[in-house]
Amino acid sequence: MNMKNTIKTTILLLLAATVVNGQGVQNTKDQNVVEFGYYEQRIYRGQVDATDAAYVKASSEVGTLRNLSIVGSVELVEDNSRDQLHASLGTVLSTPIGDIDTRLIAHKTEGSDFTFELEGQYKVSPFDFVDANFSLSLENGSNTIDYSTQTIYTPALNISKTFTSSYFDLVLGGEIGKSYGLEDSFQYIQLYTRVETIINDKAHVYVQFNWLDNDDVVYDSTTFASSENFDSSIQAGVSFNF
Repeated sequence: MNMKNTIKTTILLLLAATVVNGQGVQNTKDQNVVEFGYYEQRIYRGQVDATDAAYVKASSEVGTLRNLSIVGSVELVEDNSRDQLHASLGTVLSTPIGDIDTRLIAHKTEGSDFTFELEGQYKVSPFDFVDANFSLSLENGSNTIDYSTQTIYTPALNISKTFTSSYFDLVLGGEIGKSYGLEDSFQYIQLYTRVETIINDKAHVYVQFNWLDNDDVVYDSTTFASSENFDSSIQAGVSFNF
């Protein structure tokens, strides 16, 4: 597809530019981000919900309410079979012992109804050594699992470590989670390696390698394909802050 080829080519050109003018990732105060990229497999809650897919994502801090930041995002995914829309709105509370992020997320897959998810995250960096993210989500169904309409609960833990250099940052991480509410509980482990850089203080480029191992998913007496033995995939993107 033209959209996928254009995104892949742009990312490769930007990565090549790091040889001439690269630098490590820097924190930014910019509130609005536009990102586009490519998923070989889009992994969400330990499930692959899109393959060979281009995406465009926009996120913003839309305002503040007392000590809360109000944040929102929209993502469009162009999948081979069914396009997707994911939109979120929520709040982030910064505390001395970590950030508390709470969001309501709407998911829409072409040909299916909306599903809604309530997600809470607690982000902390113990001893400034690793970044840890504890999350709990509650969703009224899953378009990934044959339009399931059962309530699904998913607690998860994501731990990552960032190594910085003059030209790029390297992120090593992993996530483990377990979903309840289907006929059988569903456990997964995702490992990832991510390389990030910034080109000319404007373009934030990343490439991420994923390895996913998960259980068989059973719904309505049907078993859906699982990712066994840490199946590998790649994703890449570029974003602009303003």
